[in-house]
Amino acid sequence: MRDLLLLRTTFPECEAFFALPYNPAGEGNPYGHCGHSIPRKLFDMDDTDFVLLGSSLWNKIGDNPNNYQELLTIFEEVGNLTSQRIRREYFGIRD
Repeated sequence: MRDLLLLRTTFPECEAFFALPYNPAGEGNPYGHCGHSIPRKLFDMDDTDFVLLGSSLWNKIGDNPNNYQELLTIFEEVGNLTSQRIRREYFGIRD
């Protein structure tokens, strides 16, 4: 938290966030539903100006409101291919 404050005061044009790559409460749910209390002691986890969770983080990184969904689609495609390869090469299971 101190680092975020330092960045924002030293470099006012800087964007600094507390971010988690996924929302442990589930996408679209308030963070408070997940039961993790430590971050809530430091940040208002519902403040979208300073806290990025899940899709909001990935969409910010990609500078595209569809970035998160596109990543999920790519992960699903790669996961299907990898799953088939693992079944075939490591377990000897032929479809």
